[in-house]
Amino acid sequence: IGADCKEMEDYYGDECFMTRNGEKVVAGSRKFLDFRNRKVRDYLTETVDMLVRLGVNYIKFDYNQDVGAGTETDSISLGDGLTRQSEAYLCWVKSIMDKYPDLIIEACSSGGQRMDYKTLSLHPLVSTSDQTDYKKYPHIAANILSAVLPEQAAVWSYPVNSPYEINAQREESAESANARIDEEQVVTNMVNSMLGRMHLASAVHLLNERKRNLIKEGIRCFDSLSAAKKIAVPYFPLGFSDFYGDHAAAGLISKNTLYLAVWNLNGNREIGVPIPEYKVKNLRLVYPSEETEPIGADGGRALYSFEEHLLKFTLPKGYTARFFAADIEKIDGEKRKNKNG
Repeated sequence: IGADCKEMEDYYGDECFMTRNGEKVVAGSRKFLDFRNRKVRDYLTETVDMLVRLGVNYIKFDYNQDVGAGTETDSISLGDGLTRQSEAYLCWVKSIMDKYPDLIIEACSSGGQRMDYKTLSLHPLVSTSDQTDYKKYPHIAANILSAVLPEQAAVWSYPVNSPYEINAQREESAESANARIDEEQVVTNMVNSMLGRMHLASAVHLLNERKRNLIKEGIRCFDSLSAAKKIAVPYFPLGFSDFYGDHAAAGLISKNTLYLAVWNLNGNREIGVPIPEYKVKNLRLVYPSEETEPIGADGGRALYSFEEHLLKFTLPKGYTARFFAADIEKIDGEKRKNKNG
């Protein structure tokens, strides 16, 4: 609860809070409830009941503060208290999901602290980050499938990042937004969310028709991947993305198709992606289509080709991305060994 919310603090009582050194745990502007206390669980259950009665079917459980080492309340150590409290919280979440099986509860990754598999097993989806900078999100999007199912990994697509401070009570003009945001920024935002679960946001209504059409095309592409994602496995042909790297690539393999997102992060335009375990049969640009693909100020656009075990890409300059598909054939391990000598 809010650290200065005297009304709720009085309602709960001291026994309902996590404590250390005899004081309530405070982080930022918040104090932390202890879900081992029935009064805490009952109040929040009643709150969810009310929301469901009002027709709410989607709730985000946000969590932007760190409780620290734990709580000494009813425990033999701080870590023991934190473990027991966390277990009580997750049991409460399960009770809510059992009570309302059609309710979607989005978990917060909390900087990765809540991406354990117990938490993930109880929530239909998890927010992978609050990041809205399309230049930084590729490093998250390219790695997240190592921990989270694609249909569970909520990724922001945020084409119109605000030029103003957070909570500024003003909106940019359409003229200003279109002058500031080019088509490549729109495309990269859409590619960022293609492998996970797209959360499209921002003031997209400010964009001109061509840019809005790129968003619509991206949504159609994303929707077309739903069936493939259910049986797909992640693929990291360049390994995990380095935050300071010039390129990134990550994909999903579904049956005999590799869906691959490729990012140029202001590096060399040419990117080689080896896939030694597979033989490439063909390679095609999926998003944006060749008909709608932006042409850079230098006349550059994406080029791509393939050899038997190598995908080659040339992306436009700057921070750009494309989404590809390749038909592939798994190479027998013994054959690959013999071929490599």
